[in-house]
Amino acid sequence: MIFGNFRDIQMPDILALVGRQRGQFVIRGNPGIERADLFFCDGYLVALCARGAWVGEVLQVRDCLVELMLCQEGEFSFERGEEPSCGVLYSLHVDHLLLASMAAVDEINSFHADLPNEQTYFRVIQQDVGWLDADLAGFWEAASTALRAGTNGISLATTLGISVDRVRLYLYKLRVAGWIVPMHRETRALPPWPTEACWSGAVINQPAPQAPVLAGAFAGEGSPDGAAPEDRDPLGEILPPQYSGDGIDLRRARVARPSVGILNALMGRLASVFWGRPA
Repeated sequence: MIFGNFRDIQMPDILALVGRQRGQFVIRGNPGIERADLFFCDGYLVALCARGAWVGEVLQVRDCLVELMLCQEGEFSFERGEEPSCGVLYSLHVDHLLLASMAAVDEINSFHADLPNEQTYFRVIQQDVGWLDADLAGFWEAASTALRAGTNGISLATTLGISVDRVRLYLYKLRVAGWIVPMHRETRALPPWPTEACWSGAVINQPAPQAPVLAGAFAGEGSPDGAAPEDRDPLGEILPPQYSGDGIDLRRARVARPSVGILNALMGRLASVFWGRPA
C-alpha cells in the first residue's frame, strides 16, 4: 500500500507512478471534491468516483482531474488489485489524460483574465467547426445544441456537470476560433431622461440613462471582473452601480448635439453680421 500527502509529492507525479499499475487510488481532504476514488488498470483509468457518485461521462472525468490539480491539497493512498464495483466505465490512457489535464490547468491560470464572464450569452455562427482536439471536441459535442440556441457559462456548467472555469476556457477557445460570438439574451430600452432641470445652479438628482444595447460580435460580453458592459464608460473604466454625491455623474451625462439646420442658420447669421449679407 502506498500513502502520503500532496505537500510532499505533486499530483501528476504520483498519478504517473500508480497509473501504470492495477488498483484503487483514493484522494481525501480535497476542499472541492472531498474524496475521489480512481481505478487504474495497466496504464488506463477505467473508473472514477467523486463526491460519492460514479462519474460516467469522459468530459466530467477530465474536469474532475483538472479540479484536483488546481487545488492540490489532502492525502492519498493506493492499494493494488482493487477492482471497481461499477465495472469498467471507460479506458482513458493515463499519460494522455495527465498531459491534457496539466495543459488545461496552465491555460486556466494563464488566460484567466481573458476568459469570458460566466453570465455572457454565446451563440454559434459557424456550423462546421472542423477539427478539434479530443478535449474540446467532447465539450462541443455536449454543448453545441445549447450554443446554437444561445446559452451562457453558468447554464452550461450546470447542464454538463463541470466547473464554470472549465466552461469559460472552452468558450474562450471557441470564440477565438471564430465559431461562437457573444449575444444579448434580451434588449432593454433606455430609461427616460429627466425632463425638468434647474438652471439656477441646482443639481439634477436623477440617474443618467444607461448606454443602449448594441448588436454585433461583442455586444453583451461581460468582463472577468464581473462588471457588465453597460457599467463601463467609453474609456473602459468600470463605473459604480450607484452614483456618489448629490449631483449627476458627469461621466455619464449626455450632451445634445446641434442639428445641421441649426448650424446652417447660425452660419447665415454670422455671415450677415460680418459681411452684411441677408440671413
